[in-house]
Amino acid sequence: MTDSEHPIDDKIGNGENEVKSIDNSKVSKQHLYINYLGVFGLITLLIIIILTMQPPSKTIKAPSVATITITNQGFVPATMKVPNGMQIIWTNIDSKPHQIAADPFPLNNSIVGFNSMIILQPRDSYSFIFAKPGTYTYHDERNPLNHNLHGTIIVKS
Repeated sequence: MTDSEHPIDDKIGNGENEVKSIDNSKVSKQHLYINYLGVFGLITLLIIIILTMQPPSKTIKAPSVATITITNQGFVPATMKVPNGMQIIWTNIDSKPHQIAADPFPLNNSIVGFNSMIILQPRDSYSFIFAKPGTYTYHDERNPLNHNLHGTIIVKS
């Protein structure tokens, strides 16, 4: 492109103080092109922002888990407060078998759905989900008179 063809040329020519003329049709097209790129760039930027914005996800939480260990000293912890829907896992770390049973002894029927017939050998576990608020008591069926082997679960809503 020569100097005379350049749409915007405000250079001083040949040592003289004259400004070469501007071709208005080319200037208008150039401004239109620049405006078009600006609008296009803005739209592209907005699309990128919208696509990267995500609505807050609704996380589905897995049931919470709490653990009670059975030792030769008793249930640890002996009393536990949990929200409803919490899964409790009893794990026998004693060298002797234990049998978790719902109170009262010998009926073992105060916790609906609780299986009081399972004998936990050393390193065995039993789990139960407390779905409703309330206070639930249990004991070791094999040692019902040992007060250290009595426990309470307090379920809050």
